[in-house]
Amino acid sequence: MKTFRSIFILLAVTIASVAYSQAFTVTIDKITANSAITGSVQGLASKDASNYKVIVYVHTDQWYIHPYAGQDEGKSWASVKADGTWQISTVRREFRADRIAALLVPRNFPEPNKVESLENIPYLAITNKDIRGTADYGKL
Repeated sequence: MKTFRSIFILLAVTIASVAYSQAFTVTIDKITANSAITGSVQGLASKDASNYKVIVYVHTDQWYIHPYAGQDEGKSWASVKADGTWQISTVRREFRADRIAALLVPRNFPEPNKVESLENIPYLAITNKDIRGTADYGKL
């Protein structure tokens, strides 16, 4: 009887976690120097888009929010539109970024200005690109 109960509990937990897990992805589609970074989010229902935002970080010696810390929508984070697209301003800095990352987080998440590791941020989806040696190197 104990074995049956344990199996039942394990099965219930597995079903619940599958039912509540969402397969979100976030992409960085284009980086235009001194203009904008654009991307998209997949797996998010259009009616839920306003509940989320995308935070972009660039890496030099550690991860910094891009383009500006503490400046709200379009400068510190990007809204997710109903069609899943997002866009944020960008600027070229004195120190070249070697990596760029976009993270999907809840809209009310207070984005940290800098972090040593992106794993310290409770994201729902992430894309993390090495831009050294690509056409995007030197744009940020």
